[in-house]
Amino acid sequence: MPKQGWTSLEPSSSSEENQKEPSTKEKIEELKSKEKDMEPENLEEMKQWLQHNNSPIPKVVEFMKKTALKRQEEIHSEKKSTVHDIELQWPRLFDVPNMIDGDFNMKFVFLSDIDDQSAQDAGLTALPLILPTGKLSNAKKSRATVKEAMESFIDFQPIGTNLPQYLDGLMSKRRQPFVLALGPQKVPAQYFAVVEGRALKQDSLLKAVDVCFKLFYVLDLEYPSACYTTWEFIQKVLYQVNAKDRNTSSCVRSLRTYVLHT
Repeated sequence: MPKQGWTSLEPSSSSEENQKEPSTKEKIEELKSKEKDMEPENLEEMKQWLQHNNSPIPKVVEFMKKTALKRQEEIHSEKKSTVHDIELQWPRLFDVPNMIDGDFNMKFVFLSDIDDQSAQDAGLTALPLILPTGKLSNAKKSRATVKEAMESFIDFQPIGTNLPQYLDGLMSKRRQPFVLALGPQKVPAQYFAVVEGRALKQDSLLKAVDVCFKLFYVLDLEYPSACYTTWEFIQKVLYQVNAKDRNTSSCVRSLRTYVLHT
């Protein structure tokens, strides 16, 4: 999966400097150490500045990095925040590219990039077909249909869809993150990571899935029940997050064994 984040918005250095550059994990550990040494008043000032400014980008990136631990402590506090609350408090998470990646990478450092985009897209789209659909808690039927699971994961809509109207219609029924693709299923023209009526445009299906997954963690949200096992597979096999959790679904364990050992 793509390894992007705050550093992708920072100025590039010379080839000689790149050779000496610390690893992503070392950078994150250094960042955590620096934030712990900062005064709470300074962090609150940065937060206030970020609420009213989305440029210059280098300063936004710097302040987002320095307030990352404060932000996660607020989101994961006992007083549960809604996505709307988080957006009001931390708007730059949603309207500046790669900020979701940066917060996610504060906790998880992992994986290499995948190259063949066609294979990526086909594999991702097929996951709800391969894995069992999830149970529906507030419905007469106990398990989602394959169509419901697929649409809960990636919703394909035709080119020309009125996006504001489409998003307005979601607010009463779809609040958890999902991927929206506009265009034919084989070659969509646009991709979005959607969360609570807000569409975050992405460059590819892979990137949209990547951002969606990170939104679950950054915003402390639960997976949609209809495609729960799909996101569980992505979490525990592709990202290796809590991969050894004993509560892993049997279907995910079986597919993980097949994927990793064949």
